[in-house]
Amino acid sequence: MSKKLTKIDECKRDLSAYDLVIVGTPIWGWNMTPAIRTYLTQNKDKLRKVAYYCTYGGSGGENAYEEMEKVCGIKPIATLGLTTKEAMSVQPSEKIKQYAAKLVG
Repeated sequence: MSKKLTKIDECKRDLSAYDLVIVGTPIWGWNMTPAIRTYLTQNKDKLRKVAYYCTYGGSGGENAYEEMEKVCGIKPIATLGLTTKEAMSVQPSEKIKQYAAKLVG
């Protein structure tokens, strides 16, 4: 909730070599986790195109997507928010299928 950065290991991949980077996070207090905030802050200059997804118990995805876009300065091509129940489902939901279609479209 304090939107602080944290210490993470350096990314071992050259993200500028990828056409699309998909970034996911659980929602903590209506925000992305400090590790994802740090990852985006450290790598934002290497990202060309992004998509976001998040998991949550109740809500908070929209706020997290806005913050993720603000931190890295790139509008996502797609976003996906899944409740815990949806994330644990064996069958992919229509939401997941629509998200995947945006990623390959």
